[in-house]
Amino acid sequence: MADSKVKVRVVVFDVGGVIAGNLHWFQDAKNQVTAEELKKMSEERKVQWDLLKQDPEYGVEKFWKNIIKAGNVEEKLKWEDLESSLQKHFKIYQSTLSVIKSLNAAGYTTAVISNHSKEWFDAIFTRFGVWELFPDRELVVVSAHARCAKPSKQIFDYAFVRIAEKVKGVEPEEIAFVDDQMKNISSCGENMKWHTIHFNVEEDPAEALTSALSELGVQLPVAQGDIAV
Repeated sequence: MADSKVKVRVVVFDVGGVIAGNLHWFQDAKNQVTAEELKKMSEERKVQWDLLKQDPEYGVEKFWKNIIKAGNVEEKLKWEDLESSLQKHFKIYQSTLSVIKSLNAAGYTTAVISNHSKEWFDAIFTRFGVWELFPDRELVVVSAHARCAKPSKQIFDYAFVRIAEKVKGVEPEEIAFVDDQMKNISSCGENMKWHTIHFNVEEDPAEALTSALSELGVQLPVAQGDIAV
């Protein structure tokens, strides 16, 4: 039963694992390299991702070339092919988009906090028409532009300043944050005192999100959709 004192005014969404599918880094390259080469590439990918997602000037070309170099696979792989493969596997979840549409129609403010590169984030939002659901781009916070990333408190503070400018008088307890990573949920709950919803669109039933929102007093009829690839 929802707490009668709770009045959520803003719902903030993560992207990967909530709105869109998580990134598939080497989907089409696995059969072109050895297991050891793939391991080295995967280890370097984590380093490069931390750089790319917090620096808008870093660029995907540098990202991929450094990974290829770490795997010593310059003769086997081209960065353009890795980039093309990654983008080919982008997908969006219509069930989450339906929830966002319903929230918007009911007068709630919706926003985004995403750990993402500027290139891939914009490609996903443009290809699948997600920008239409977030017309106020000041409320779409991407780590590459903010130059900080979840689970750091810094990016939540950055987002809250923007939210407070758009939603006058908003209080922390009037904001709900949806993310698929527990480390991000924990940081947000501890540092910001927002309501948090742990939801993974690739693992949890679509109804889990609407049910969690309902627990916060948000009642929305949502027509669940299929995955759009």
